[in-house]
Amino acid sequence: MFFFISFGTIDILCQGQPAETVIPIDNNRRFVVCIDTGKGTVQECPKGLWWHPVSRRCERSTLFVKFSFRK
Repeated sequence: MFFFISFGTIDILCQGQPAETVIPIDNNRRFVVCIDTGKGTVQECPKGLWWHPVSRRCERSTLFVKFSFRK
């Protein structure tokens, strides 16, 4: 399930973040790449892959997805 994220929200997520900061969204299926302070772009992993914050790429393993949003 994807949630709509507006361009304003993307920019808010990137405020104060250095360039190349990656912020996972939608259970790591999509992610925001901060281009400049206060500017970002949404990227999406191909079907069956999830953004892995350590390797900084889309991977098949879902282990990190299961634990990344635990309360």
